[in-house]
Amino acid sequence: MSNDTVTEAWCFTPWELVPSLHLIKDGGSTHTHFVDGSPALYYDGTNQYVTFGLRRGGDNYYSIKVGAVDSSGSYTGGYDSPVWAWKVASDILGSEDLGQSWAKPRVSDIATGDTTTVEGQQVKTTNRVLIMPGGYDADNEDKDTPSEGDSKGRAVFAVDASTGELQTKLNFNQSTDDDMDYCIVELVDFDHDNDGMDDTIYAGSLGGNLFALSDRDEDGNWTKTHIFQARSESTADSLLKFFTAADVVLESFGDFVYISTGDRAHPSETDTVNRIYAIKNTWANTWSTLTEEDLVDVTDYTYNSETYASLSAGSGWYIKLSARQGEKVMSSPIVFNKIVFLTTYTPGSGGEEGDKCSVGSLGSGRLYALNYLTGEAAMNFDTTNDTEDNEVLADSDRSRPLGTGIPSPPTLIVSKDGGPRLIIGTGTPDGKITPEVIDIPGGSNVEMYFWKQN
Repeated sequence: MSNDTVTEAWCFTPWELVPSLHLIKDGGSTHTHFVDGSPALYYDGTNQYVTFGLRRGGDNYYSIKVGAVDSSGSYTGGYDSPVWAWKVASDILGSEDLGQSWAKPRVSDIATGDTTTVEGQQVKTTNRVLIMPGGYDADNEDKDTPSEGDSKGRAVFAVDASTGELQTKLNFNQSTDDDMDYCIVELVDFDHDNDGMDDTIYAGSLGGNLFALSDRDEDGNWTKTHIFQARSESTADSLLKFFTAADVVLESFGDFVYISTGDRAHPSETDTVNRIYAIKNTWANTWSTLTEEDLVDVTDYTYNSETYASLSAGSGWYIKLSARQGEKVMSSPIVFNKIVFLTTYTPGSGGEEGDKCSVGSLGSGRLYALNYLTGEAAMNFDTTNDTEDNEVLADSDRSRPLGTGIPSPPTLIVSKDGGPRLIIGTGTPDGKITPEVIDIPGGSNVEMYFWKQN
């Protein structure tokens, strides 16, 4: 880039895709996917890499070295002279094949279990890794009625960020964990005690299973817990699917986990009543997998002293998206200032059979803003029910329209005056994209920190 003019510096085509390149010209009306994934750019202490998957283009991940830091600390090489680094092949796990590589790799520092001496003190050592879900099983999940249980992508694993080598202590898949019977396409990882080592992962599957993986004692050994099972009936098409990653709030009892359902691969599907879940993980030594029976159903917005007592004592809450047929959550939630924000999509009519991106007559999006503890409305979206003297928060205040088509995920920003806002991309009937900017209430305690980087 020079003087705001962007030009192509180089191009990399995975060799597995080369035989299909002619379809760009000869494919007719059939859309062929190639490199469709989001890249992760990171530094391993010596070199800088860009690593990416193919999404619907294939099952592998690829890594390219785009520069290094020399002995003086200066950045050298890179964007003008990329170097091939490594590939994560679909058979890396051995007995469990990867599915389509949908996820952006999660760059993470995890404990090795070893220590080193720094200024006379024993310090735990870390390894920079990429954490990945197993990927999407298109052979099964693209069917109108999938078979019960997937055959690939049923995994959460990590590879060394510099070499792509599988990390055996963080490798969970169906061959060793038989409750991992559906593919996993997204996950979230974080450092729960802010000591520089990520120690917790939450991953939801397309079978409605929510798993917690942890190494909170940071000895390098990870464990897996089956936290929650969404509705599971006798047929695969009755399952509720976790296509998006969770968000997590750390509470005194443990973790409050927010995750929702919606079949992102079939946006025009209208038979499923999807859910918004808030699930408490208390990290009990003995854990029984939770179901909806363990949560408080707050769909009908009946809040009274009994409801609040159940919410306080129970294992979480959920909302059925039953008011609009086919409504589904299409993005991961953001929890900020005690409010859960997420976007949904309700399909229109006339989705094109076989087109996985088709949304028919565009349909419509919505933004939800929910109290993180109770699921109540957190913002006054519906002013028609207010009184002259007071705002009234009711079921109609839980969400507001966003426009036509599938909205973008909400993005949190802090503006120059310190006020937090959400920006969401929405559609118009004539096919244009326009941003919606929503002020977040009660965010005056946000402090801005910024710097200029040359």
